[in-house]
Amino acid sequence: MRAGLNVVMFKEFFASGPAWRCAFAYFGLLSFLGHQLFKAYLKYEINSFYEGFYDLLQTSVERGSGDEEVLASLRSDVAAQLLTFAGIVAPMLAIHPLATLVRNAWVLSWRIALTKSYLAKWNPDFEPLEGASQRVHEDAQRFGAGIHTIVASLLESALTLAVFCPILYDVDALLMYVAVGAAAGGLAISAFAGKNLVGLEVQNQAVEAALRRELVILETDPISISARGSIPAAFSMILANLRKNYVRLYTNYAVLQTWLTTFDQTMVILPYAIVAPRLFAMENAITLGIVVKVTNSFGKVFDSFNVISENWLQLNEFLSVVRRLRGFEESQSQCRHTSTLVRPSEAVHVELCI
Repeated sequence: MRAGLNVVMFKEFFASGPAWRCAFAYFGLLSFLGHQLFKAYLKYEINSFYEGFYDLLQTSVERGSGDEEVLASLRSDVAAQLLTFAGIVAPMLAIHPLATLVRNAWVLSWRIALTKSYLAKWNPDFEPLEGASQRVHEDAQRFGAGIHTIVASLLESALTLAVFCPILYDVDALLMYVAVGAAAGGLAISAFAGKNLVGLEVQNQAVEAALRRELVILETDPISISARGSIPAAFSMILANLRKNYVRLYTNYAVLQTWLTTFDQTMVILPYAIVAPRLFAMENAITLGIVVKVTNSFGKVFDSFNVISENWLQLNEFLSVVRRLRGFEESQSQCRHTSTLVRPSEAVHVELCI
């Protein structure tokens, strides 16, 4: 079963339901994309500001020899630069909160559309799939949260990459190749180190659902539980499975986190190790502003590739949620197909819907 988003998850929000909801779905999508474009543009403008501002600071250090007229001019230039920075970031004070509000409402509307769709397709004549209630409730909620965080991060990273790769290439092509190569290699290693996490997350949600189901039965019908013996004995197998799965999950997490921490700290120092020596070069020396601009650009390019590695745990959780929702949709489709083949008067037993 593929973990990718399927047509149903889009169709139920973008192509079905009342016209106002479909209109809001596309409006929210445009707002979502527009906000990410604005954030990428803002990063570009701030990075350009860094070059001029830090070059001015370097000039201030070199020329600030006690001449009051020179110092006054430099103070005026620094104040002008700070006003320029304020003009760059001022729009975000209004745009970010408004865009976040629209995105929250958009994601919630998508979640509710999915939930209504699943409830409408629920067939009471068949035993539901394991953890069906959790999939309709918690997994639909977590799907919305994943759109809000993981998808937004991936889109922002792609746009940031498009903005900052040319900046690095113009200064030093080697820097761009190092940033892209190191991040891509780190992503490959992260994918290998975390390759089992999606399956473990899916299994973990299953064992948690089994425990929750038994606890609900214990609360509503304790006699049926005590009929199996003592209450701890009735839960012993479930708790053993829970412990076993979490041990495997935490072990994989520890391996992945060790790699990510080592990799991340190495990449912090790498651009300075490459660029900083040129600040003191006899020929083709660069200014402090260029150093800050380049290292910031390097960090943006690296972070754009590395966003998957940094969010690998959240990404795996999101993919496991998508996989569970796909499984639920397929089970409901099988139920509907079976119910069209067997008339109620001819049914002699209840089939397991899996």
